[in-house]
Amino acid sequence: MDDSPRAPTERLVDLAESVIHLARNVDLRGLDERKVPELVHLWPGEHYQLLAAILRHLKAKTVVEVGTFTGLSALAMLSETAARWQARDV
Repeated sequence: MDDSPRAPTERLVDLAESVIHLARNVDLRGLDERKVPELVHLWPGEHYQLLAAILRHLKAKTVVEVGTFTGLSALAMLSETAARWQARDV
């Protein structure tokens, strides 16, 4: 049963569609001061633009990230949440 193929839910398909649209406008140039690899800026930026877009879509207030290597995922998510907090304080 656990290995049986399942179709994605309508909610998941809607989320993917929205996130892909948002990811096109995610700007991670703020990470350049950390000397990130160029692939971060190439669509889809490995997965970094998608992660930031998921946070933007969900309007996430809390993020738990378990890092495995360079910390770029955390930085990409931080850039999105920091932008939201700065906009709120204006």
